[in-house]
Amino acid sequence: MFRYIAKRVLQAIPLLFVISFIVFSLIHIAPYDVIDSITTPNMSQEQIDLLRQRYGLDQPFLVQYFLWIRNVLTGNLGFSLVSQSSISQELATRIPNTMRLVIPAYLTALLLAIILGLLAAANKGKIWDRIIDAVASLGIAVPTFWFAMILIYVFGYLLNMFPIIGMYTVGKEGDFGVMVQRAFHASKWQIFSRHISRNILIPVVTQIGLALPMLVTGAIITETIYGWPGVGPYLMSATKSLDYPVIMAIMLLSATLVILGNLLADVLYSVVDPRIRKGGSK
Repeated sequence: MFRYIAKRVLQAIPLLFVISFIVFSLIHIAPYDVIDSITTPNMSQEQIDLLRQRYGLDQPFLVQYFLWIRNVLTGNLGFSLVSQSSISQELATRIPNTMRLVIPAYLTALLLAIILGLLAAANKGKIWDRIIDAVASLGIAVPTFWFAMILIYVFGYLLNMFPIIGMYTVGKEGDFGVMVQRAFHASKWQIFSRHISRNILIPVVTQIGLALPMLVTGAIITETIYGWPGVGPYLMSATKSLDYPVIMAIMLLSATLVILGNLLADVLYSVVDPRIRKGGSK
């Protein structure tokens, strides 16, 4: 297992370089850059050129990229070209806020998905199965931003239970029996623990692996609408101004978590179902 993990980590290193190069290239070929977002109409061309020189944007593309790589390898994510604030300090403040929003919501959704999935499976073709399927389909179809605005109106404005925007209020910092059970005369608990739980844990493990990147990227739309001071609005603001050090830092962290999430899911697969490990060894 250790050799497998080490191999996957070594394979991830060149992948991170490729991803960073692609993202850096896309930022570089944009029709404008961060200087265009911070200049004013009364600035002379000489002042604008001095700004580009100060931020190193007058250098060739490859020079800019390798300078960024060198800084990252030394643990320096750099500074925002717009706010001049340390990216590392900003992320250290915002990531916990995003985690406070994402983790409880994700765990609640995961728990409900397991319970409702089992209930639907136990009542296949019956009324509960149809109701759960309809609610799930509606949840997928409804736009996040529209539903978020409805929640703001109901719980923030009408009921006054939560702040309309931001993290804080201003001034206040069926039957689960299955056919297999009847065939083998097993108890409900035996069927659930030996057969059902093993199979439902596979998609659960997959979702756990996919959840890791959300700890950095967060729920971008939700955080932006609610004014939640997480990573989402920080990334949105940086994207609008093409503040490439911020974009690249969040991209690098997100890509790393995607790779680690996939690795974690692969490892957990073999723990949940040993048949996967045995099949791989064959």
